[in-house]
Amino acid sequence: MYKGINVFKDINRLLLMNINHKETYMKLIFFVFLIIFILGGGTAIGRGTVLNLGVIWGIILLVLIRFQKGTLKIPPSLAFYVIFLVILGLSMFWAPNKPAGLEYLKLYFSGMLFWLASYNLKQKMASIFDTLVLVLALIFGFLFLLNNFFGFPSGDSIGLFTYYTSNHGLIGSFWAVAFLVAIKKYVDEKKYRYILFLVLGVFFLAVSLSRSAYLALFVGVFYMFREKTLMAKYRSIFWILALVTAALFVFSGIFKTTLFSRPYFIRGLIGVIRNPFGLGFGNFNAITSDPNVNPLGILGMAKLAHNIILEVLVGMGLFGISFVVWLVMAIRSVVVQDRKRLPLMYGAFFLALFVNFFFDVTYYIPTMVWLWFMALGLVQMQSEMKLA
Repeated sequence: MYKGINVFKDINRLLLMNINHKETYMKLIFFVFLIIFILGGGTAIGRGTVLNLGVIWGIILLVLIRFQKGTLKIPPSLAFYVIFLVILGLSMFWAPNKPAGLEYLKLYFSGMLFWLASYNLKQKMASIFDTLVLVLALIFGFLFLLNNFFGFPSGDSIGLFTYYTSNHGLIGSFWAVAFLVAIKKYVDEKKYRYILFLVLGVFFLAVSLSRSAYLALFVGVFYMFREKTLMAKYRSIFWILALVTAALFVFSGIFKTTLFSRPYFIRGLIGVIRNPFGLGFGNFNAITSDPNVNPLGILGMAKLAHNIILEVLVGMGLFGISFVVWLVMAIRSVVVQDRKRLPLMYGAFFLALFVNFFFDVTYYIPTMVWLWFMALGLVQMQSEMKLA
């Protein structure tokens, strides 16, 4: 008991004291985030273990923040998101695949915890977010090269350093948003090392052959450069990035079809219509194997819907509208702001990942979902600070 009290006092000193302790505190947070996010990128440690770590770390963060500040600030639209989580939890009572439903519940719950943490840590979280994304991009890029040239380390097929299919690597999706961070850092600091990040970004985007990553990058770049001052000063950079994105899209078309690349959407829509109360999360393959939905398997087979909204609607049916309502409100909180006040990079990051989630399976990867929620917390927090 006595030792427990001493530890509690040590935490208090770490959170409330001088600047050196605060720097140590943020370095510790950065290190823990880095380890958990590496594991959450598709390593062989196991999805259930990673999600448990995410939930535990999220709770610890909020407890520390509550202890330090005495209160937790609530971000916009959180109430609607909680409604979605409650319905998701209740839907597991009639879902046939309860373990999969529990995994999704932990994924979206931990996302909410990181959203709250980012919103409350404010500039402290912003100070580590950019570095966290760039370091993770380098690590996942290195693991991708090791895995494809030497066959190790092993990882989940739905991961950031393995090919999801023979001509589709999810590494491009991560580098699409890391690319946005590198652009922002170069514009702010004018340091040439960020040019190296951009060159690496083009390489990993190219080898991924992921058109959803290219589209996400274009949306993010377009959103960042909508600010008139930035566009006026760096117009040439914008057009170079636009041409690079277009070239990557055309390049990928050499290796894969465009017209017939999303049969999952058709299956998902039919599945929602035929199952208005949902099939439970993790059961999208039940639709693809249903001869009434996918006669003779002509639409192919798939474990996931390749669209975050369809995934939720197939899992929860009409109850999934609660997620759609929250998502619309979250996007509105990012987009409908005074351009002079909006922190464009975090908004671009959030919107780029949403576009990626709309056309790919990356919403299944914990690290991607967690960063998405963290970016949302940062853009809402900074908009609120500048409006105050």
